[in-house]
Amino acid sequence: MEQGDRLCVVELTQRILQMSDVGIYRESIFEVFQSFATKKDIRQAIAYAKTFGLYSVPSLRDSTLGTYYQLDPQTYQQRKHQVKDIAVREIKGRQQDAAQRSLAVNKDAIEDMLAIVRALMVLMLFLSASFWFSGQKYVASVSLFGAMGAALTWQLQRMFVQRYQLHKSNPSVEGQARSLRR
Repeated sequence: MEQGDRLCVVELTQRILQMSDVGIYRESIFEVFQSFATKKDIRQAIAYAKTFGLYSVPSLRDSTLGTYYQLDPQTYQQRKHQVKDIAVREIKGRQQDAAQRSLAVNKDAIEDMLAIVRALMVLMLFLSASFWFSGQKYVASVSLFGAMGAALTWQLQRMFVQRYQLHKSNPSVEGQARSLRR
């Protein structure tokens, strides 16, 4: 493994369990994996490893190296098949996080688009009024129709966003909408 490659929590857990077979200090775990994972991930991996038989030996605790860990072979043999379950949960959690970030970015982009169209509409109305008062009625009417088009676009976008949010918050609404269309 090269410097800079990242390990997931499941891989860290497996490696910690392998290392703790002969015993290892907590600070040594952090030193070994500092370039491959964050401290948060390492702490989480240690917590997972405890569910598979990792335990601390209080009599070997060191003031600089911290807790000394060893592996209980019997507990590990009974629970080692559960490592796959943790991997599946971690992958699902990452996918949900990515989906949430994507939804937030899309929502922000849609709100920005709505704000731009609304600002364009107001600008076109202002221009239309100023052209009307300056006597340029043809240009005023063209800009008025442009403002009306922007207002229609803004209203349609708002309607679609509200409809999407309603369906997102209440899935039964989709079924009701389908029955109304029939």
